[in-house]
Amino acid sequence: MAIQKSKVETFQVLGSRQDWLSKCEKALHNAGFKSVLVNSELSLLSAKISTLTLSGSIKIFISESDSGFINLRAESSANIDNIYALFRSPNNKILEMFSKNIQ
Repeated sequence: MAIQKSKVETFQVLGSRQDWLSKCEKALHNAGFKSVLVNSELSLLSAKISTLTLSGSIKIFISESDSGFINLRAESSANIDNIYALFRSPNNKILEMFSKNIQ
């Protein structure tokens, strides 16, 4: 059984929840995530990533705040029981892959 850790990062953006749902889906595809699932009723996206050096998943929750912003809560979960995890946090890499592709 793999040993996993999780990390959460939150972004505040302007726009509508539906717009950010499609932007997040596009960002996940562009970043190379597989098995991208979108639940528009719950404003939830999930995806998996599996490469030679990285194995994990990401969930993105989209909600509206009282101040008029849209909150994007990205939660990554990654295997940390490999040699590559000693050099760079797999969770940071997953979150960075998503955030670099979001527009």
